Amino acid sequence: MAKTRNLIRIAEDQPDVALRLGKRLETAWSLVDISEEEEKRNAQKLEELETEIAFLNRNISTAANMEGRSE
Repeated sequence: MAKTRNLIRIAEDQPDVALRLGKRLETAWSLVDISEEEEKRNAQKLEELETEIAFLNRNISTAANMEGRSE
C-alpha cells in the first residue's frame, strides 16, 4: 500500500518522471512479449529438429541393416 501511495505522489508531484517511468515500463513489457514469442519459435524449431534427427537415425539404421544383409 505504501508503494502505491509513493507512486501516486510521484505522479502528482513529478508528472514528467511518472511519464518516463511509464514509458520504461511499457518498453520492458514489450521486451517480455518479444522474448516470449522468440521462446515459442525456438521451442517449435527444437521440435522440428528432434523430429528430423529421429528420421535421420531411422534412415541410418535402415541403411546399416541393408548393408549388413548384402555382405
